[in-house]
Amino acid sequence: MKNIGNNLRMARRQKGLTLKQLESLTGIKFQTLSKYEKEIETPTAANIQKLEDALGIRLTEFSNEDEEIIRFFQDFLNHLYAGINYQKYYSDNKDSIKKRCSKSLKLYLLDLADYICSVYNNEYTNSAKLESKLERLFELEPEYNTVFLDHKGYRLYKRGEYKEAEECFIKASSICKDERARALIYFHESYVLTKEYRIFDAKKRLDRAIEIFTMCGYIKRVFFCKMCLANLYYQNFHHREAINQYLSCIQIATDAQFDPKYAAMCYRNIAWIYIVNHRYEDSMEYLKKASANESNHPLQVLYEIYCLYRLNDIQGAKKKISENKNIITTVEYRKLLDLFRMMVNQYRKQPEQRLIDIAIEVYEMYLQELDYDLASFYADIVIELLEQKNDFERANYYLKEKNNCTYFSRIHL
Repeated sequence: MKNIGNNLRMARRQKGLTLKQLESLTGIKFQTLSKYEKEIETPTAANIQKLEDALGIRLTEFSNEDEEIIRFFQDFLNHLYAGINYQKYYSDNKDSIKKRCSKSLKLYLLDLADYICSVYNNEYTNSAKLESKLERLFELEPEYNTVFLDHKGYRLYKRGEYKEAEECFIKASSICKDERARALIYFHESYVLTKEYRIFDAKKRLDRAIEIFTMCGYIKRVFFCKMCLANLYYQNFHHREAINQYLSCIQIATDAQFDPKYAAMCYRNIAWIYIVNHRYEDSMEYLKKASANESNHPLQVLYEIYCLYRLNDIQGAKKKISENKNIITTVEYRKLLDLFRMMVNQYRKQPEQRLIDIAIEVYEMYLQELDYDLASFYADIVIELLEQKNDFERANYYLKEKNNCTYFSRIHL
């Protein structure tokens, strides 16, 4: 009968029932149920049977079903912390576990695994529904609250609620007892700190996460932490350090035999750094390496078109556009393709107003997203086009706009 009150409260909340609703199902007065939950009174064997029948959950003993679900969830966490196939592990096993353990008091751990996968998959409706349910449960079961708060924080980050996300990460860290969980918290928290331009704090979190993941042998997590660190260096205008970090990531991906797309991603990021620095031939060299690992990625195509344009290879740029126009499907990338296509078609001609309008739309798109780096890059294109049209007054206006972007991208560094 030990913990019967806590078990009853947990089972009732797991089923989403009020005391009044449980009274209707069992015939036991809600005042009595409340006393059971507070362990002021102990239910009789007959009432325990009524409660178990109504809830479909065993209340009085730690069952083999409970042990199986706990083992399953621990295995899921091992996959999660290592960053390896955790979603596949969950999807492959969840139905059979639910079937075998339908009366377990620990079924909420399957909901927690489902919640974590929903957060990573941007399934906001499902994750919000599960979140409200799990929050009530973890008031009573703090053991797994760390991983719940971490992923709640990550979900809030994805929705742009940075202050609320940071509060979740701080609370998760304060109750964390597993260093692997702490490393994942630091990794997720670095995203928020980066968005808030708290670069030094973000770097500290990433360095510590890399240290823990390295000690655990979680190479894929180390890879992604180093990728974030490279992005930080780039944002901080330390381009050489950023390139070195990306090269380190490529070495990790090669040695560990990751999917080639991971190395391709790093090569593209290096190519972008060279584009920003007007080193288009160097950029093309790294784009070739990216293509050898992953062909026809939309950013690969866009970067190549832009470099060919800047290298005055207009025929090459036109060919690249013609061969790849159907693989670029997102609204953002289509807009960039339209811009580059018009730039290529109007090469060394006075730009038409429509071309200038599209360039301004792209600039404003990134400005609205607070992506000051890309906003600044496309402001340069707007200025160039306006100067070609001899509209120096508006060019000067966008020069001031660009300077504002540079200021905001540096202000918190």
